[in-house]
Amino acid sequence: MPQRLQRTILGVVLLGIVAAVYAPALEGVFIWDDVALIEQNQHIKESGSARRALRSDLWDTPLAAESDPGSSATYYRPLVTLSYALDYRLHGLDARGFHLTNLVLHLLAVLALVLLLARLTRDPLAALLGGLLWALHPSKAEAVAWISGRCDLLMGLFVLLSLLLFWRALESRGARRAALAAAGWLLYAAAVLSKESAVALALLVPALDLLLCRERRERLRANLIAIHLPLLLGTIAYLVLRLSSLPPQSLRAVRRLWLFLQTAAHYGLLVANPYAPSALRGEARSLVQPEPVLVAVGAALTLGALALVATPLLRRAPRARFGLLFFALALAPVLNLRPLGIHYMVAERFLYLPLAGLAALAALLVATAARWQRAVAVALLGVLASSYAIASHRRAADFGDAERFWRRELERQPRSELAHAHLGLTLVRRGKLAAAEAVYLRAFQLQLGERSAAKALGSWQHALEVRLLRSSDGESSELERARAFLSGLLALESAAAPVRSCLGRQCVTVQPRSEGALGWVRAERANILVTLGAVASRLGDDDAAVRHLTESLALRPGRLAPLLNRALARLRARDLAGAEQDLAAVRAKLPDAREVRSLAETIRAAAPLLRALARFGPEPERSGEVEAQRLLAQLYIVAKAPRRAERALREVVRLAPGDGEARALLAYEVAILGRPAEARALIEAARRELGDSVRLRWVEAQIARPGAR
Repeated sequence: MPQRLQRTILGVVLLGIVAAVYAPALEGVFIWDDVALIEQNQHIKESGSARRALRSDLWDTPLAAESDPGSSATYYRPLVTLSYALDYRLHGLDARGFHLTNLVLHLLAVLALVLLLARLTRDPLAALLGGLLWALHPSKAEAVAWISGRCDLLMGLFVLLSLLLFWRALESRGARRAALAAAGWLLYAAAVLSKESAVALALLVPALDLLLCRERRERLRANLIAIHLPLLLGTIAYLVLRLSSLPPQSLRAVRRLWLFLQTAAHYGLLVANPYAPSALRGEARSLVQPEPVLVAVGAALTLGALALVATPLLRRAPRARFGLLFFALALAPVLNLRPLGIHYMVAERFLYLPLAGLAALAALLVATAARWQRAVAVALLGVLASSYAIASHRRAADFGDAERFWRRELERQPRSELAHAHLGLTLVRRGKLAAAEAVYLRAFQLQLGERSAAKALGSWQHALEVRLLRSSDGESSELERARAFLSGLLALESAAAPVRSCLGRQCVTVQPRSEGALGWVRAERANILVTLGAVASRLGDDDAAVRHLTESLALRPGRLAPLLNRALARLRARDLAGAEQDLAAVRAKLPDAREVRSLAETIRAAAPLLRALARFGPEPERSGEVEAQRLLAQLYIVAKAPRRAERALREVVRLAPGDGEARALLAYEVAILGRPAEARALIEAARRELGDSVRLRWVEAQIARPGAR
């Protein structure tokens, strides 16, 4: 069999193995940052998405602006945003299409690295083995299986391709060198526009020229003028522009040193033991506090790397020296020498490009070994690759399901505030309200143990919100207690007595003028007002609800939750114009969101009812006419206000005792309010009026499915 055909077959097998390992990600969903960057990012869905991407920050999205107004102006990565916009054109909001793009990008990067290693080692088998190790390292799963990891995929692919072209340019002359260098420049620009870490290429190319290019003395001056100086000067200009746009850093030199050494230690340990992956490792506030063990490990790794680069042994092995330099230079931008002000300063995906340098060392080990040593090296590296494949396959499956992902994160980081918050939110979205409440209460207990009043109060508020979702509108005492607690929190600064709340056997008491609690209330006032507004509306006090929600919007304008809740409160108060105004505001932000579509359908169904009610005057509930009560009942059913629907339906039954359909609907609302025995009695009364009707069977089916509405 011809060698070229053998290599092609081996290459196809390599790509097939990599694709099979990460295949579980293809069934994945939008997780964590994916929601803000893609699922609820209206900008990628608009016709002018390309122009906006070129002039905007990566996190310039509606949801990010709402949840974290200061999150913008840190990352300029327009090619990433453009790739999301293209995926949306091709696949809509089908997450599988986005995951497929990630996998294809990774396979292309694997091919690029194999070509680079083949040129470095001059041994195709060694290049394939090095590419396999790099492709399957468990740290890659975060970049490949998580859609938001695409920054590293694009950057890594473009850097590897650019390095290949620059390498060929360095060994060429005249017009050919100029053409190859120009192509390399284009790919370098694409890499930088995908992620800032690509600037490492500006030093990788000169290192490659000095260490690996033949006849370098003759061509060094020409390459210096034609390639190296423009590359370095262009990169310096880019860095000056980017660094000037970043927020100022307040870290002192000593803390920055701790941060650097501990970051190096995290990456060193992750390279050595990648079998316990976590997307939440290296939280910013923990890294700036010195941990002696991590500082010592980081210092040892840093000094060891410097010694290896300078050792005479490696001077006689320029290819191995380049592999080590590749790892060090590609890692340098993510060592927090200049922190970008992000929440997580260490991440597995940040190793995507640097590990290519270690893959080069593994490939060189195989390529330069004697025959029996080569067989042993191939066998050992094959076993290592197999263990990587198993770990990466499992990790890719974690990204396939949001609940599984966050439960796995809690296994790795059991005290993580973020993991508790996101797991609780995921469970709420899946209707697992009891489990969600338990997650938030567990976080509350952990945070009390850490004496973090602000965090504990935040978890308690989340648990309270879930309890309110679990409670029916008929449990007015629960709603009143929640209202009193939330109102007490807002008045905490001037309160004379403590504020208390209980959920089951767990209680929290907030002391007046407590600095930790007051700080949390000031920061979360807008969110507390949203919850208070929702409670007031469920209690039938729509005026108070609108007032609280309007105050929340004054504190943080344009937020979706208060706009959605205020629209419903206005609808229940029969203010159609106000509800439509709020709908227009949320529709301008997120026209495709499920909640916005649901609100639009509710208002569309309520509009004719409100117009019909207008003929009964401003207070139709006092008109004494059965038709007015029927219309009110239908309005409250549509507006999801079961307590008020019950009152209107009881009035219909009083005015028209033979109205079996009203009794059937009343049974439904009573069941929703948590009184199933009374609902069954009403169904029997309705059956005497209606017989065995379709409507009655539907009501019985709905009552048999608790929480269906």
